[in-house]
Amino acid sequence: NSALPGMARPAEQMVPPLVFGYTPGLRLPAGGREEARRILRENAFPFSRTFPCYYPAGKYHRIAETVLTVRRQLADVGIRLQPEPISIETFFQKAVTNEYDLLVSGWLPVTADASDFFEHCFYTRGKKPGYGFFNYTGYSNEEMDRTIEESTRIPDRERRLEILQAIMRRSMEDLVWVALFFLRDWEAFRKELGWRPRADCYILAFQIQPVETN
Repeated sequence: NSALPGMARPAEQMVPPLVFGYTPGLRLPAGGREEARRILRENAFPFSRTFPCYYPAGKYHRIAETVLTVRRQLADVGIRLQPEPISIETFFQKAVTNEYDLLVSGWLPVTADASDFFEHCFYTRGKKPGYGFFNYTGYSNEEMDRTIEESTRIPDRERRLEILQAIMRRSMEDLVWVALFFLRDWEAFRKELGWRPRADCYILAFQIQPVETN
């Protein structure tokens, strides 16, 4: 779209295919403008209210343009937003206390494992040390908590993948977070250097090697 032309692709779940726990076959929720309006009306949505939409200014590539696109799309169903760019420090200080009704942020599972996302963002905050610190929405589901804990205790790779994919399906059903897009990575390097991009986006000097060229 106009916010990220050629730089991203729509996300149908929380992690891209290279991350362990990615679940093939998931699709974006179906439905159109009128269906969305009907659901909002049935749930007594306050159409007269304008919601501040907070985001960390300068943290993510073209995030201001992304928020404006979100505002235009939600306006089509009657939801009014006011973009509120704030400093990175203030954003995360308040986000972890669930002060925002609406926010736009990002997440990179640096371990290349979906558990990095689930344990920090979907587990009930304050229930167990080491879990749920980045649960910005206040989401709490006992079954989800049990399944996330179970995924941390399973040594068998295939069984663990099944558990992570079950968590992914449940998170998309509950729409704990609304996944927007996956950014595409672009790299350029000299032809006499050999290097393979990493899934975690890190560039480590010791992995760059000279190669012979004709």
